[in-house]
Amino acid sequence: MLRLGPGEYFGRIIDRQSIGPLAITTTRYLPGEVLPRHSHDHQYLFVMLAGEMRETALRRDNVCSRGWLVYNEVGEPHCDEVCSHGAEGLNIELPAEWLTKYRFGRRSGEPFFYRHAGPAVTAVGVIQLALRSSDTLRTLAVEEAVIGLLESVCQPVARPGRGVSWLDRAEKAIRTNYCTGMRLDSIADEVGVHPAHLCREFHRKFGCTMTHYAARLRSDDALSRLLSSTVPLAPIAAQTGFADQAHLTRSIRRFFGTTPGKLRRDA
Repeated sequence: MLRLGPGEYFGRIIDRQSIGPLAITTTRYLPGEVLPRHSHDHQYLFVMLAGEMRETALRRDNVCSRGWLVYNEVGEPHCDEVCSHGAEGLNIELPAEWLTKYRFGRRSGEPFFYRHAGPAVTAVGVIQLALRSSDTLRTLAVEEAVIGLLESVCQPVARPGRGVSWLDRAEKAIRTNYCTGMRLDSIADEVGVHPAHLCREFHRKFGCTMTHYAARLRSDDALSRLLSSTVPLAPIAAQTGFADQAHLTRSIRRFFGTTPGKLRRDA
């Protein structure tokens, strides 16, 4: 089995930066590319930016797309297969003392984390924008965003054998349908609970309302399309479920502190 040292990754390295104590390497992968079984001599958080990748570890397959997080400890063996549209992601090396300071790390019985960022999904775009910026506040922005992602990864999950909780099913329903519109009764019926109970417990677990979560997902989707294409704003607004271009602009400003026009000019 191959062992990779700090800063060593498969795929094509398209950017490498040091942000405070964090070394961040952006890698891009070709459609159908297969990464052999390997491990790393450092702990790191992999953040999916685009495309899809299937990672196999402990005889389990995990298919990850934008907003998914993979947390690997030192020496964790895994192999990967890139799906048909290729993939791109951030490899964020995490200093041991930094993890200890902020009380993150391995939990008993869970050597791997494969989780969607959930309501922290907008932190992915914040990191992307900070890596492109020369703003003196970008280090703070990245550190805050990475902590937010790690906190989302370290939320409790269903124990093996108990299946996915109804709250996790509700979260997945929102993540799947945020572009097309949803009804509270429909989500409650799908997961089998009273709508009022759903609203209370969703906010208690995820720290925001379902509407706010859907708005974050929609804004992250729009940001990804803005950064990776030259498609005009109006079609992007329609594709991601906004009422119009002005609605898209307000949402991007709200969650990312900039506007689609400025993003396009900077790019």
